[in-house]
Amino acid sequence: MSPEQKETFNNAWQELLLAVRNRKHPFRVGIVANSSVLGPEARTVVLRYAERDERILRFHTDIRSQKFESIQNGTRLAWVFQSPQLKLQIRASGPCSIETDTLEVDQAWTETQLLSRRCYLATTAPGSFVEHPTGGFPEYLTDREPTEEESELGRDNFCLVNTHVDTFDVYSLAFTGHTRCTYQFDEIWQASWVVP
Repeated sequence: MSPEQKETFNNAWQELLLAVRNRKHPFRVGIVANSSVLGPEARTVVLRYAERDERILRFHTDIRSQKFESIQNGTRLAWVFQSPQLKLQIRASGPCSIETDTLEVDQAWTETQLLSRRCYLATTAPGSFVEHPTGGFPEYLTDREPTEEESELGRDNFCLVNTHVDTFDVYSLAFTGHTRCTYQFDEIWQASWVVP
């Protein structure tokens, strides 16, 4: 990897790391896509964890959701992050793994805000058809967040979805000319400049 390719790679990952800590960062929310028996599926998710050296991007989901059903361990996921302000697009993909009952899941649950935990208390599975618009959670929670104790009922529905990134693509916009670099991981990262 040339020094410029390495700098592009490190800067892109740095933006992802910042997005995990800063709710207002443009990469805090990304698009995740996969192929399922129903065809292509894409959804917006919150980036909850990014680790360059481990090559991991992570989001949380409800194990009762259609999203969970369509993503099985080993399924390839593709992420897209795009920011007009940063003039940057990042695409990342790789096989996924799902964690439901590990210390990391427990830690992530502990760090999840009570209002966010409320989503995992839905009485019917996310994606279920209903007669009227609803958030799905119990009526007593429609206008408040759950207590810590109440929220614990949602823990069994909570999981982590990790993408083990093996393809990483950085597209930078510039008046003087856009640039694009793609990175492939096979024991080590290999980089190639690509015409945008």
